[in-house]
Amino acid sequence: MRAAGWRVQSADALDISAARGVAAAELPTGGGFADYVLYVDRERVGIVEAKPHGALSGAEQQTLSYARAPPSGFSGVADRAEPVRFLFQSNGYKTYFT
Repeated sequence: MRAAGWRVQSADALDISAARGVAAAELPTGGGFADYVLYVDRERVGIVEAKPHGALSGAEQQTLSYARAPPSGFSGVADRAEPVRFLFQSNGYKTYFT
């Protein structure tokens, strides 16, 4: 994520205004913990589900459930009511987009 230009932050120290693109790691949502929630200009735009090599089955359903439920327990995070549009599933070798 860092090599691609994202500022990676943990959920306990999240500041979505720290950079234009922030990847929030292990962010709790109403659907569970998302591996990465992507913010661009303080707006939630994507979800990344990271899996070990060869283990992408079921990852698409996980990203869908995270996308439908905004992050929980974070003040100052302005999330849209509708689900995010950009969903990624990756095992480090393959990346799928839904």
